[in-house]
Amino acid sequence: MRLQAKTVLTGAVLVATAVVLGAAGSVRWLRVAAEQDEDALAESIAAQELFAAEIVPAAPAAETARVVMHLGAEPRVTETLETLHGLAEAAQVVLIACGPSKTSERGRIEFAVSGHAPGRALCAFLAGVEQNERLFAISAARFRPASPGRIGFELTVAAFHEEASR
Repeated sequence: MRLQAKTVLTGAVLVATAVVLGAAGSVRWLRVAAEQDEDALAESIAAQELFAAEIVPAAPAAETARVVMHLGAEPRVTETLETLHGLAEAAQVVLIACGPSKTSERGRIEFAVSGHAPGRALCAFLAGVEQNERLFAISAARFRPASPGRIGFELTVAAFHEEASR
């Protein structure tokens, strides 16, 4: 059986058309994927620039009044929770959870604190905890990115009272 030239030519044109259409589809798919990668990179850069714009170099340390810290007479869980909430509110930090956790150490009660805030607000909150007149210590901390421009955090804040000195 001999193939006619017209049949061979038609077959060749069909194969060439299929190859061209396949190549065009592949190029289109690659272009869409590259545009998506480019968009994701632009969003990432924008988020980094937003975060970097929030960071300001620290001013030279100025003389500040020393805070005289004291031990509370007793645990006073409610008062400590109110203090932590007040510090968060003053720093414009959103608290998701704040409550006492069980500890076995005498003279110390720990509080689990979690929430989210912009970088500066979180730093102001942490500074407020450390500089508070009541003796607090941040014994554990975890930070993670939250929504754009915000940092999520989980802290363990220990409050000490006079029972610790006995």
